[in-house]
Amino acid sequence: MSRIDVRQDDKGLAACFLGASLKTEWTDAYLRVHHVTTLDDFIYMVKASDWEQSLGDLLSQVPELKDNRIVEARFKSAFEAGQQALKQAVQTAPKTEDLDEALPDSTVQQLNSDWTRRYNLTFDSVLEPSEQLRARIYREFKKGTMTVVDMKKVRSVLTMAQPKPSDSIALPGGLQLQLEKEVSVSLRSVTDYYFAMRALAHAWAWAGNYLVQADKQNVLFMDLSCALHYCDRALKDTMEFGGGSLAWLQRNDALTRGKMATYIRRGQPGQWALDSALRETHLEWRSPAIQPLAELPESKPGKRPADVQPGLNDRKRQVKGDSFRTVSQVKGGQKICKPWNDGRGCSDKACQALHCCDVRMDEGARA
Repeated sequence: MSRIDVRQDDKGLAACFLGASLKTEWTDAYLRVHHVTTLDDFIYMVKASDWEQSLGDLLSQVPELKDNRIVEARFKSAFEAGQQALKQAVQTAPKTEDLDEALPDSTVQQLNSDWTRRYNLTFDSVLEPSEQLRARIYREFKKGTMTVVDMKKVRSVLTMAQPKPSDSIALPGGLQLQLEKEVSVSLRSVTDYYFAMRALAHAWAWAGNYLVQADKQNVLFMDLSCALHYCDRALKDTMEFGGGSLAWLQRNDALTRGKMATYIRRGQPGQWALDSALRETHLEWRSPAIQPLAELPESKPGKRPADVQPGLNDRKRQVKGDSFRTVSQVKGGQKICKPWNDGRGCSDKACQALHCCDVRMDEGARA
């Protein structure tokens, strides 16, 4: 029998019945008559001193289950498994827990069943979150916490299926030590980042597919449409306001998920926390990214130096495939503003350097 996860909403009651091969019509009838909702109810309503006789009396009170020896045998098996699961749960937990450890089979089956019942959707392997990512997010959501996962560590099923790179270390005696490297996602464009966001959103919705009590109402912890809306909106804002900048998207996404984690720790459901974070970061998502200069502008009148001292702090700069020698000072020691020349743009209003071209011609004159 697979392990029972007592952190589920029913404390693992459904997994306990499933492991004992109890038919749905049997369990539904038992739950309807005795109003059982959690594993605690099922175990502790039975008298511990003579649990077999007590459980048999409870089964005889259900007309559909009365005098059925197979039903009684399987309910006894479910009772023993549930009792053992509760005993293990009250034992001292280990000081450290690996959040990426695979979830128990019973928990995965129950979550997959809940997902199919609510959404009935499947995703391509490049968008299907890995088991490690699902396990981490599920455990964090159940604890009311969240970490801002680096997008390079948001792995899909396809990513985990690829061969892992490894290094070898030569040891004395002709032995070699093989070390596997951690698999990371390559984020070279806004599209790559968007696909990673989609995989993370699917993991959010899968792990947060349960109801919680908030403001005296039952709320889904994380809704799929809310998570996907964030991804699509982030992509749209990046192209509209961020100029298609990957760095701009990374900065705003990390800021938003950081504030979302804060609201989850304050007790908000995941989808409410995401909405609150988006409202708080609205201006950041609307602030345009600083675009690099397409070409070097002409120097302003009155700012051109008399002569450039040749050979002083010379260096090379690549501009559109051509190599130019540049200088950093003019005669008299006054410096030339380099951000103004290399495309970054000078943002210092009190800049004292010269805003002029720093390319040194062959004859030593200014460009």
